[in-house]
Amino acid sequence: MIETKTYFLKAKEIINNARVSQRVALISMAKVMGDCIISGGIIQLLGIQADRAFAMELGYRAGGLMPFHQLNMKDLILRGVLEPSEMDDPLFYDRKDIAERLWSLYRIDKSDLVLIYVVSTVYDSLLDVAKMAKAKGHKVLLVANIAGIVKSEYARNADELIALADATLDLCTPTPDTLLSLKDGVKITQVANVVGNVFAQMLTAQIYRY
Repeated sequence: MIETKTYFLKAKEIINNARVSQRVALISMAKVMGDCIISGGIIQLLGIQADRAFAMELGYRAGGLMPFHQLNMKDLILRGVLEPSEMDDPLFYDRKDIAERLWSLYRIDKSDLVLIYVVSTVYDSLLDVAKMAKAKGHKVLLVANIAGIVKSEYARNADELIALADATLDLCTPTPDTLLSLKDGVKITQVANVVGNVFAQMLTAQIYRY
């Protein structure tokens, strides 16, 4: 029988481990983000599919810091750049034209930085946005489940993304990040975005302190 207490205790242990091991990295990343804000820049947030959770937490909910903006793949549809059916393609996020089209939707200032959040899959378009940002002189920050992305089928992309990031924050979550099992072996109750949400709040607090 699944108990809510079991999930709570396991999640708490993972969060505490992430908090301790990533303390220095989190303070360092908050400084980079704070410097961006002080210079008048905006922190451009990018996550794909479920990985938009971190962007939504920072951009909408985490204590009211204003200089955040989401680079949202769905804007390509909403603004009529692509047809809705195109996003149904399983290979959509690996299309080589997506990064440039997404970037061109917005006015991105030279003072802005890009913060990428990824739990499991570094799609081609995600890496392409990071490369584009670096080529244009922007800093790139990465919040990710490092152990997960480097063991995925997109491991080569993950290695490249980690190498080009100016600062990295590791979620330190298991892979897969579902903690409990049903009788038939189906895994449920994810934890990566729980850690991500906690990090978002901690970054917010540390940026204000800085």
